[in-house]
Amino acid sequence: MINSATKRSQAGAQVLLIPARTAEINGQQLFFLFSTHQVAEVLKHAEILPVPFAQGYVDGIAQWRGRVLPVLSLERLVGVHECDEKMPLRTIVVRSVSRDDADQLHESYAICKVGAAIRHMTLVDASQPVPMPEWVANPGCLHGVYQMQERIVMVVNIEDILKAK
Repeated sequence: MINSATKRSQAGAQVLLIPARTAEINGQQLFFLFSTHQVAEVLKHAEILPVPFAQGYVDGIAQWRGRVLPVLSLERLVGVHECDEKMPLRTIVVRSVSRDDADQLHESYAICKVGAAIRHMTLVDASQPVPMPEWVANPGCLHGVYQMQERIVMVVNIEDILKAK
């Protein structure tokens, strides 16, 4: 979980609030949160090719700027069912920057299918951390879960997700 000192230092950060493609959970809509630094690009469409025997949360692969990237379902990653509704979709290219033992920086990328109603906002201190819900299948894929008005907001740990791919 993100501690309160970290949360205070991140207040005012620019973030993207992305609706999950799932039904409400206990009367609340589920959202994923990424910093604007983690999102390389928002695309209207990506041609996804299936990959046999991939993890259950991997929808396939797609090309982006000459790279072949995994396409991930954030909903399946955390353990919720995607809606059958025809929610308008976008795809986002997310990035992780890591440093190796030789102090070299490395960027990793993935594509995530998301709801089209992406909101750009400034992070405010109006959210409350909540315990990790029991229905989260992979708690390690999240930095934390927050209550923000009538929303459940999950802060995605994209660094660890991309390390595990």
